[in-house]
Amino acid sequence: MEGLEEFLKTEFWKKLEGTIRQSLQRPVSEFVCYGIGSFALCLIARQQLLLALALRRVLKIPDEDAFIYDPLYAPSHNKFLETRLKFKIIDANEEGKRQVNSSTVFFMPHCGKPLYNNLLWRNWNIDSLSDMIIIGNSFNYMNDSTPRRILEEEAKYILKILDKCSEIQLENSFPQSDVFNNTSLHIFPRILLDKAPATLWKDCAEPEYADSVEIQLKSL
Repeated sequence: MEGLEEFLKTEFWKKLEGTIRQSLQRPVSEFVCYGIGSFALCLIARQQLLLALALRRVLKIPDEDAFIYDPLYAPSHNKFLETRLKFKIIDANEEGKRQVNSSTVFFMPHCGKPLYNNLLWRNWNIDSLSDMIIIGNSFNYMNDSTPRRILEEEAKYILKILDKCSEIQLENSFPQSDVFNNTSLHIFPRILLDKAPATLWKDCAEPEYADSVEIQLKSL
């Protein structure tokens, strides 16, 4: 994709690549992108797509194991992503409820809290969470900046996993400061998950959301 080689030369990417190499303890099997948005019209989305391609490269993800979805994508977007960039298009709105079956990196830049919440809920067990890495909005920032009532309604599972999550805040050194601001790498170390009380995993009701929250629900 045009601009990728220039992106790889940025200080932001060089530092992020080093962080990833230091933080990941085993090979990654799958790579999933949610919510990048309309890269044909939006500069921020284009830069985020370049980061997705850079991540695929450093993680050595085969084409058949790189997935992408955004409810805004038109058929022309999907065709470009599939034929030119070799992503596999997720063909339905999963609402973030994607089950992890092996080591998986989720890239979810600037997504709404419910999408992260749904992903955690779907994988609410020690084995699945320890196989998951999330690159997206800082959980700690959500906790510090959002009223508790809102978090309980829209992000209960984020609240419940905060002290079992190792979060690495990415330095916002990208030339456009609003592209990767408030972005962190989240890992769920098994050593922390194993210390959680059994009651934590039993409280696993499926989240429900009002129409007004920041997630596009699938059509019934």
